[in-house]
Amino acid sequence: LGAVGDGTTDDTEALRRAFDRLDNGGTLWLPAGTYLVSDTIRVLNRTKKNDNWLSWITIVGAGSARTVIRLKDAAPGFAEGDFRKRKAVLA
Repeated sequence: LGAVGDGTTDDTEALRRAFDRLDNGGTLWLPAGTYLVSDTIRVLNRTKKNDNWLSWITIVGAGSARTVIRLKDAAPGFAEGDFRKRKAVLA
């Protein structure tokens, strides 16, 4: 769905589209690469109204050192100020 995984390209929108396609649950496969994100990606099961997304979506990669979702440096809302007010990357 357009994610590049090169560690330079912002993959936020592509990952949002991928999670949106899993509206009824499933597995998201991310090949080896570094997926850069700059904003929160909402991952909620809207069909089942289950806020516990870990129970129905599985994210699978090529290994913890080979598939990385990384926050873009200095992304607004993630680094500044009180840590209790920071945004989540996946919510």
